[in-house]
Amino acid sequence: MSDRTVHAESSLAELVRYDRAGKWFIEYRNRGPHWKIPITLAEAVIWASEQVVDRGVTVHLGQPGGRSFDRAVRPLVTP
Repeated sequence: MSDRTVHAESSLAELVRYDRAGKWFIEYRNRGPHWKIPITLAEAVIWASEQVVDRGVTVHLGQPGGRSFDRAVRPLVTP
């Protein structure tokens, strides 16, 4: 099992959680391995829900380490 889990993604970025540290990040694609912004769980929920509406993000519910994220995002992203 990888330490890194993708919980949402768009064409520009991925919303990831590193299990060992329990930290959330937005990692931008095509910016190199160190182009990531640390965020809180609340910010992750806001990012995912806003991106779904505005930019067509794909949210991956049911991923390991994402129960709190799923609980908060599910009502915002499902019709």
